[in-house]
Amino acid sequence: MGAVDAEGRDVWALVDSRVQRWKMKTEGWEDALMDVDVLGAIRSKMRDIFGHSLPQDDSALDLELVDMSTETGTIG
Repeated sequence: MGAVDAEGRDVWALVDSRVQRWKMKTEGWEDALMDVDVLGAIRSKMRDIFGHSLPQDDSALDLELVDMSTETGTIG
């Protein structure tokens, strides 16, 4: 979950290879604010870090992103 304001709450989601941000409106509906495919950026960074030990063919570099949930807030 993310920021809360008078319109509703921001929700971040990881769906397959896409990072999404939604506004969950207080009226009971949602509004998509962002939808970005991050798989290409992750593959590129992995090649930067691990170099030649990874296959060059993207189809051979099969990645599975696991859905996660987190809440932010203050402690104490």
